Amino acid sequence: KKPVVLSVGALEWYKHHDLAIRAISKLPEASLLIVGKGPEKDKLTRLGNELLGTDRFSMISSDYEEMPQIYRSANVFTLPSWDREAFGIVYLEAMAGNVPVVAPDDKSRREIVGEGGILINVFDIKKYSEALDKALTFDWKDLPRKQAEKFSWEKVAGFYKELILKTCP
Repeated sequence: KKPVVLSVGALEWYKHHDLAIRAISKLPEASLLIVGKGPEKDKLTRLGNELLGTDRFSMISSDYEEMPQIYRSANVFTLPSWDREAFGIVYLEAMAGNVPVVAPDDKSRREIVGEGGILINVFDIKKYSEALDKALTFDWKDLPRKQAEKFSWEKVAGFYKELILKTCP
């Protein structure tokens, strides 16, 4: 059921998928699709079915090759995981498909998400829900894709090449 908010990540407590479920429950028209595997599956399934119902909540696991199509099927991406993650590649994967992101507001995600989404305190469910709603209604144009391009393999490789040449004459 459209619009679809997508969350991708291990079904572990520190990914805080439960916060996404709670935030989406405040948006009567939105659905949530969680893609992942892990020990929190049963707990998240119960919470999702309770707060969203089976018509607005789904959880699947998927092969990596299918992920581009799954990202493209979403209207917004979110992963409210804790701030100790080294790098959130799933945010870039979503933005590469021009899908805007709603993510926790911390230093690393400010750099990753940039203009490609909205950063928010995900523990404030009301504000998190409002940010998701805004992301669903805002005209993002190419902003998510342009943000993801800043982290393209070509740019990253060029940065490392330049760094190596500076340090190893």
